[in-house]
Parts: sequence; C-alpha cells; structure tokens
Amino acid sequence: MLTHWISSEPELLAVFSRLLMEANFETKKTILNGRLVEVRRGQLVYGRDAFSKKSGVSVCKLRRYMKLLESDQVISQHKTSKYTVISITNYEQYQATDQQTNQQIASKQPADSQQITTPKEVKEVKNVKKEQILPPYIPLETWADFVDHRVKLKSKMTDKAIKMLLNKLETYHRSGENVDQMLQDAIINGWKSVYPKGGNNGTGNQRQNLSAVERVRAASRRAEAERGEGRTLEGEFNTEPL
Repeated sequence: MLTHWISSEPELLAVFSRLLMEANFETKKTILNGRLVEVRRGQLVYGRDAFSKKSGVSVCKLRRYMKLLESDQVISQHKTSKYTVISITNYEQYQATDQQTNQQIASKQPADSQQITTPKEVKEVKNVKKEQILPPYIPLETWADFVDHRVKLKSKMTDKAIKMLLNKLETYHRSGENVDQMLQDAIINGWKSVYPKGGNNGTGNQRQNLSAVERVRAASRRAEAERGEGRTLEGEFNTEPL
C-alpha cells in the first residue's frame, strides 16, 4: 500500500482506509429511502456530508478524492438522487493483506487518524460487521452517525450496549415507531439513548421520584396533624382535676 500513489497524500490514505473499513464484510440487504437494496461484500452506502463529518475531511476534498479513486478504478460508484453505493475494486486482495497494510498505515498517518487505522480498531469493526448485522429498518448511515455521536460524547458503545440498543429499537419498531427518526433525534438533542416521539427523555423517573417524595411529605404532615389533634383533645379532657 505504501508504494501505491494513494499513500502520497496522507489524508487520501485515511479516506481510503475508512472506505475499506466501512465496506460490507458480507452481503446484506437494507432499506434506503423506502426501497430494498442489496449491498454486497466490498460495497458501502456513501453519503458525502456524513462521511465528511466522520472523517474530518472537507466535502470539497472528498469530491476530488473520489474522482481520483474512480479514475484509477480503485473504486466504482453507483449514484442515485438520494445516495451512492461505492464498490471497492479488488476488495478481497485488501482483506488478504489487511493486517500488514493497516500496520503500515498506522505508522504513516497523523496522530488524529490513528484511531481509524490501527489493527485493533480494524479488527473490532470487522467483528461488528460479522456479528452485529443491522436489520433493514435501521439505515446504515444513520446507525454509523449515532455510533460516532456516542464516541464524541465519550460514551463509546460496547458490544453489550449495542445488543441492548438493537433490542430496544426492535421493540419500538414493532410498536410502529420510526427508529430512523429516533436515532436522528438522539443525535440532534445530544442523547446517549433513543426515545419514542412524544415520550420522555429520561425525565419521567425524576417526576416519579418527585411524586414519591411529595407523598412521603404529605404522609408526614398528616401524622403531625393527627398527633397535634390528639394533644388538643387530651388537653380538653384534662384541664382541671376532679
């Protein structure tokens, strides 16, 4: 990889490495804009704006890099009015030498790109692709944005957290909720989890706790009133000795 022309520009190398990591490890189907689309092994759904936010590379540079990669047949693009599917040419070849390649990339890239290209991170991404296959009602791009959002909140999702969240989203989906919108709302509002439209975002427990406190206080006031009433009655019947 280091002898390839891509490595002549570190930022381009980082972009291509991210494309490799985000490409499907196995073929699966997903719903994009209401249509069922099959995304094959070595392909990924690409949105320029979202990719720019995740990679830290400007939209202008991404446009130029994609043209360069496509002109040399490193990638191919199938574009629609709503999204683009990118195919990595010779994807299998990159997988055969991925460990050696990414070790070289990690030593060459700037410090702020190390998280993207270290062998450990590549392995983790592959494990997620193998074990955590998203259901068709969760868009790939929205899910990737939410995971990146959790990282920015310094609350990186563990395998257990991912499994719990997917189960939660499945329950909401079965009840008729738009889980895509729920994930987007969580990102916009800075939430660590998802909540249904019109539901509370964690404040419900506070209201319940507050109600419980009020009930305890009310009970305490009633008890004090009863004790006071008892003292008054006692005084009425014992004002003078017989």
